[in-house]
Order: sequence, then C-alpha cells, then structure tokens
Amino acid sequence: MIKSLKKILFVLIIVVLIGALVYIAYKHINRYNSDNFIGLTAEEIIDHYGEFDRYSFWDSTGHYRTGVYVIKPKRVGFLGTHYEEYFAIRFDENGIAYECFHDTGGKGG
Repeated sequence: MIKSLKKILFVLIIVVLIGALVYIAYKHINRYNSDNFIGLTAEEIIDHYGEFDRYSFWDSTGHYRTGVYVIKPKRVGFLGTHYEEYFAIRFDENGIAYECFHDTGGKGG
C-alpha cells in the first residue's frame, strides 16, 4: 500500500514539474505577443512588464506616444554586426496601446 502511494506521489510530482516547465516556456515565448498589449494603458504595461527601454510622449496630452522594449541588444563581433531587436508599442492620444510590432535596427540604404 505504501509502495503504491509513493509511486503515485512520485508520478504526480513529475507531472507537476513538467507542467510548470511548459507554462514557464509558454510565458517566455509569448511575452512579446501583440495581444498582450493592445487595449492597455502604458501604466498597466509598465506595471506588468517593467519600464520601457525607450519611449516618447505626445506633446498635446503628455501620454506615452511609443514605448520600446529591447529584446536583443546590438552586438558587434568578429563575424559581423548583429543589430538590436526590439518590440515597440504605439499609443493613441488617450494613452491606449493600439499597435505593436517587432523590428530590428541597422537598416541602411
């Protein structure tokens, strides 16, 4: 009886650990999903995800115009330059996020 209870408990612990790892991986992969940001105010986004790395304000209202999170910083190496990747959020004049996009710096022409 005790042996079977130990086996069940062991399997249950393994299932919970695997579930926790899957949940953490899912949250990390979907961190910069536009659906998580559209319709929120800048303050709500900052409370949940932290301060923006870069931002600008509307002159007329003082609300955020854009907020940017740097996903990968720029790296200059022996084999070339890897430009930064960032996630930008645009806000309307009422301070509500209406557009999000991923982009890379270093565009030239």
